[in-house]
Amino acid sequence: MLKSTEIGKPVVLGEEGSPMATYYKIIAHVKGAATLDDCISQVLISTSHGLVIKTGIFYLNEITEIGLKKLREYEDCARSENVPLYKGKLLIQ
Repeated sequence: MLKSTEIGKPVVLGEEGSPMATYYKIIAHVKGAATLDDCISQVLISTSHGLVIKTGIFYLNEITEIGLKKLREYEDCARSENVPLYKGKLLIQ
């Protein structure tokens, strides 16, 4: 489970290292969602190419350096295709 749900936080859905793992960033908190120890229980996550999913934080995991590297590769790919990163929901430097 995540330690925090700050906007822009990189996360992984699935087991990192698995071919099914996908990498996202938190783009918003779901309004009206329950809170758990100062964390929102549901968030909106987005791939760098803009696929947005509403999910519970129990399905998300902290991301490792390997996952961050993969996420940067996806961001570079989206930039090269002139796709607005994270559907324009995050200010990325």
